[in-house]
Amino acid sequence: MKNTRQVKKLKIKNFFFLGLINLIIIISSSIIMPVIFNYPPFAESNIQFQNEIEPLNHVQQYIIIFFILTIVFSIITNLLMKNIYKFLNKYYRKEQISFKEINEIRKDCLNLPYIFYISEIIITLLIGIILSASIGISNIIILKFVLLFLTILPLISLLQFMFLQKNLKDINLLTYNNTKEITKNLGIRVKFSTNLILQVMPFLLASIIVISLIGYAKTTEEKGNSVTNYYKAYFENRNFNDITIDGLKKELDTIPLLNNTDYYIILPPNKKQAYTSNPNAKISHFFLTYLDYFFHDTNGMVYEYYGTEQQAYMIELKDNNGDSWYIGFEYIITDYSLLYFYIDIIIAVSLLYLIFIYFWSRNTSANISTISESLEHVLKENDYNTQKFLPIVSNDEFGDLAYAYNKIEELTNQHLREIQNNQDILIEQERLASLRSNDWWYCTQFKNTYFFNKWWFRRIIRFNK
Repeated sequence: MKNTRQVKKLKIKNFFFLGLINLIIIISSSIIMPVIFNYPPFAESNIQFQNEIEPLNHVQQYIIIFFILTIVFSIITNLLMKNIYKFLNKYYRKEQISFKEINEIRKDCLNLPYIFYISEIIITLLIGIILSASIGISNIIILKFVLLFLTILPLISLLQFMFLQKNLKDINLLTYNNTKEITKNLGIRVKFSTNLILQVMPFLLASIIVISLIGYAKTTEEKGNSVTNYYKAYFENRNFNDITIDGLKKELDTIPLLNNTDYYIILPPNKKQAYTSNPNAKISHFFLTYLDYFFHDTNGMVYEYYGTEQQAYMIELKDNNGDSWYIGFEYIITDYSLLYFYIDIIIAVSLLYLIFIYFWSRNTSANISTISESLEHVLKENDYNTQKFLPIVSNDEFGDLAYAYNKIEELTNQHLREIQNNQDILIEQERLASLRSNDWWYCTQFKNTYFFNKWWFRRIIRFNK
């Protein structure tokens, strides 16, 4: 059976919103990633360079990821909202809907935002890790990638959560047009404190992670500049006269290494017979291509790959034939101790914020619980003679709620007293009416007697007539 016009409209609305959310993910990633990952200068903006080093350039990768995420989440949304669409079709066709179906829809309306919130984070994170592992990037990049997605995804998922919650709330209200029956404890029970943590923590977590990763990136950048200046100072005081593999090796061996992991590189004109002082080191295709494209623009800085934190300082030498040779030192600027320190800070501060928000939300929800428990007590109370007031201890929405409760309690007790008084009056009237009927019967029985001639006896008879 075909969907109604309203359901088609809702599906299109959900699809475009999902597309918008995923577009925000892509744009945010394209802006934040080069900063956090210390992308090599010019490499992100040069599409021709990217086409030479990768099967797909970054723009194409972002477009593919965008469509994958949009399609995947559209399918998930349609599967999760299958029963809701079915209900809406029945509702707009004005078909009979059972109370059991309505209860299930109300439950779905409460559950789906939370289910989608969690599933979106997990699925997107898995897709990102799989894509990262498939192109063979280093562990340090995967670690940063996970931290970055822990920054972006909760925020995006929160937007999706609020969007779904609003739409499903409107659908939930439609169920009350079919029946006024209500049931309690439908759907996932989420306390106010938990709900507050889910909606506040993403912003705090994002700010902590972004600040920490930018701080780490800037620190490693300065470390790279420091190492570069070290080797640059040695090169400025050297004259390389014997420009051959052996001659350059002899000269470079005299330069002390700043770190044990550093090694020098010699690139002859054909670059195929490159030599490194570290036998386990391999010169990547990215490195050679970057050297060809950007050597003069970066003043000799050459990088191993996007975000690998491995770079080199190279100089160009001309041999007797006028061919270019490149020599330099490659070094790793990764500081694992600093990175772990920032991760420890992220975890510690996040836990502190979590504890703070938890107790803050508990304190806030306590005010709500007090009012809720008082209302439940009213429902169960049989003695309405005693009026119960809530103390107003704050000048905010909770204070307004306590005031409104007190006014309702006051009006309720006033109405109950009026009802009780009316009942007492009715009972008294019935009693008096019964007495008058009895008086009339006695009067009619004794009208011919001596008492009938008495003035008060005749007055009773006239009154009953």
